[in-house]
Amino acid sequence: MKETKDGFIWHRVEDTFEEGVKDFGLIEFKALTLEEYNKKVLIW
Repeated sequence: MKETKDGFIWHRVEDTFEEGVKDFGLIEFKALTLEEYNKKVLIW
């Protein structure tokens, strides 16, 4: 939907077979460095 200074915003809309079109709203993604990813996403 639009880029931000450190990621992007995506508007998630799906056309489901059973329920028709569903709007899941806006989702903001932030770009991470490998170090940030390892600290926040990976659990060792």
